Amino acid sequence: MHSREYDTHDTIVARASAVGGSPRGVVRISGPVAVDLFLGLAPLSSAPRRAVAIDVLLDIELSQRPFQVPATAMIWSGTRSYTREPIVELHTIGSSPVIEAIVLAAIKLGARLAAPGEFTLRAFLAGRIDLTQAEAVLAAIDASSATALKTALGQLAGGMAEPLAQLRADLVNLLADIEAGLDFVEDDIEFVTGVVVCQRLDAATARVKEMTGQLARRSVGDDLPLVALVGLPNAGKSQLFNSLVERFGIDHRVTTAIVSPTPGTTRDALLATLEVTGTRFVLCDTAGIEETLALEPSPRMVAQQATNRSIELASLCVRCTSAAEFDDDDAMFEPGVLPIVTKADLWGDNALCELLATSSHTGAGLNDLARRIAQELNAAAYEGLAKVVPHTAARCAESLAAAAVSLAAARELTAISAGDELVAVEIRTALEHLGAVAGTVSSDDVLEQVFSRFCIGK
Repeated sequence: MHSREYDTHDTIVARASAVGGSPRGVVRISGPVAVDLFLGLAPLSSAPRRAVAIDVLLDIELSQRPFQVPATAMIWSGTRSYTREPIVELHTIGSSPVIEAIVLAAIKLGARLAAPGEFTLRAFLAGRIDLTQAEAVLAAIDASSATALKTALGQLAGGMAEPLAQLRADLVNLLADIEAGLDFVEDDIEFVTGVVVCQRLDAATARVKEMTGQLARRSVGDDLPLVALVGLPNAGKSQLFNSLVERFGIDHRVTTAIVSPTPGTTRDALLATLEVTGTRFVLCDTAGIEETLALEPSPRMVAQQATNRSIELASLCVRCTSAAEFDDDDAMFEPGVLPIVTKADLWGDNALCELLATSSHTGAGLNDLARRIAQELNAAAYEGLAKVVPHTAARCAESLAAAAVSLAAARELTAISAGDELVAVEIRTALEHLGAVAGTVSSDDVLEQVFSRFCIGK
């Protein structure tokens, strides 16, 4: 990010609201002389010395003529703002010419037009937020569903930052205890026993695995959760896929799944975006699960590999069992799996089953299934099973995996009494990897990748 070669300590200005006409538009100014610059736009008798909101008239120029426009100024004159420097937000008429004139007037008074993501970058550099929260800001702006927005806001509120900070603090304290013992090794003083070190390393490893699990539940390349229809061949998955897409699909250009009584017809996973009661998700029709001999590559083997991959990425698997094949064992529930019965029309009217029964032929149970999927996805997001935005997941997986390796090495060295010096080295390495997740240890390339995706004004 610093490769852009601009001063992060000067005063910047940019439009902070969406482009286009609207009842209200926002211009944001941040930097050491933000308040003084604002006084050049709206002269006041005295400069505000605390956070205030005041109504003013801004002196600007429209069509080369002086003009005054009413605005409400939100002023943070100290360091308790988003960027931890003076900030002024001007809320005024949402006319693009007016907004552009205010920005131009601020630039003439000495401000610089902000680069994409620069306000959030300053918040990050000032320690107001960590890198995972900066990514959550962008995810909140780009959210295409209520679930995606909830995920972004959860991460922004510290959903990943707080446990990450606590984990790093625990490891720093453990490292301090170990290194304190090194200072008194000749006096045979033990600040922490090997048993306690192993216990604390086990706790840290469990936390890393928990965060890694959160990342693994994200669907790759999309902020929408993935729902996979899985089951044995000829379980009615493709017909169910077509029926759900017809009722709830938002992209009618999706390819229709081939329906055939011949098992193994589905080879390629089909995807379609659905929306149910405000919750969007990607529905995936997978090949029927069956055993294949790993002798040589075949279309059937490739299909099974694609199915396994979909199951790994799915936030929820809908396990489909045909009414003709159903038995009591199919009614078992497990985390992340919703068991249902398909082809329920084969049962007639007197069949009893504790599972949700559906029929693509009659339409029975389809609306109930769609609502149940939405409920399961929203519950998962609420409980924190998917509270990491996709870009964070893609960036952090490798660092967390490396941290887990270092923690495992530290525990093994402790268990065999290899020496506290070696244990300390591994813990320091783990802290460096965790620092890369939070952004306390980061390269210019990483910052460039994160903040270059922002729009100007954020």
